[in-house]
Amino acid sequence: MILIGIDYTNFETEYIKVLRKSDEKIQIERNENLKSKEIFWLCECKRCGNNFDTCTQNIKKIKSCGCIKKNRLDNKKYIPGYIGTTKSGLKYEVINYQDSIITIKFLNTQYILKTNSATLAGGYIKDPYEPSVCGIGYLGECNTPNRSQEYTLWKGLIERCYNPKRRDYKNYGAKGVTVCDRWKCFANFMEDIKKIDGYDDRKFHNKELDLDKDIKQSNIPINNKVYSLETCQFISKHINRAIVTRKKSPNIKIISQKGDYILKTDCPVNELANKLNIKTQYITRILRGEAKTHNGWTFKYG
Repeated sequence: MILIGIDYTNFETEYIKVLRKSDEKIQIERNENLKSKEIFWLCECKRCGNNFDTCTQNIKKIKSCGCIKKNRLDNKKYIPGYIGTTKSGLKYEVINYQDSIITIKFLNTQYILKTNSATLAGGYIKDPYEPSVCGIGYLGECNTPNRSQEYTLWKGLIERCYNPKRRDYKNYGAKGVTVCDRWKCFANFMEDIKKIDGYDDRKFHNKELDLDKDIKQSNIPINNKVYSLETCQFISKHINRAIVTRKKSPNIKIISQKGDYILKTDCPVNELANKLNIKTQYITRILRGEAKTHNGWTFKYG
C-alpha cells in the first residue's frame, strides 16, 4: 500500500520519474472535486519525455503520460482510406482524423459521421440511413427518446406492408399496399405526423386515434393504395373498429317466418338484430347451429 506521506521526489519506475511535488495551484485545482485529498507530483514520462502531474496513488500504476493511448490512434485503423466494419456488418471508410475526432463515411449510403476512437474501435457506430426495418425503413437523423408511440406506429406501417411473416401482411403488403418513399424514413414521418388530417396531440398520446388509409382512397383499388401524408388521416378507434367490423362481416342470408328467402347482407350481427328487433344472441345461436329458428326467422352464412 502506498503511503500518502512519503516524499516521492526522484522516485522512478520503468515508465516514469518523479521530479518534485506539483505547484500549489495544481494541488488546489486537482483536489477541488475529490472527497479524499491527494498529493500531486510532477513526473517525467520515460516513453516520450513529456512532463505531467499525477497523484500519489497513481505513481506505481501508470505506464505513461497518456502517450500510449495517443500512439494507439496513429495505427492504420485511423489513417484516411482505411476500410473498417461495424459490429452490425456495415463497411465504412476513414476520411479524416484530427484532434481525436475521426470522420468516416459509410460505403453503402455515403453518410458521413464524426466519432471518437473508443466508439469506432468498439464497432458501435450506426448509420441512420441504413434500412433497419424489413430492409426498407430507416431512422434518418432524428432524436427518438420519448417517441416510442410514434416509432411503434411507423414501424407497424412498414412491417404490415413489407414483412410476409406478420399476421396482417395478407391484408396489406400481399394485396399491394405500400408506404411512400418519404415515410420509409422515420425522421420524415415524425416531421409529417402533426400535419396529417385529424391529428390531435392529446388524443394521439392517449391512444385514442388510428391511422386510416382507406377513407381518402375509397375509390382506389387496394393494390394501388399507399400510406402517405396526402392519403392518410387519423380517425377515432371507435370509428375505425366499426369500419373494420363491417368489412369483416360475412354475408348472412335472411329467411323469413314464411320460409321465403329475403336478402343477403354483410351488415354486422348487432346492426341486423336492431333492424329486425331481435336480440343479438338469438341470431348468433342460429348462425352457430345451436338453434334452428327464432320466432320463425332463420339465418345462414353465405
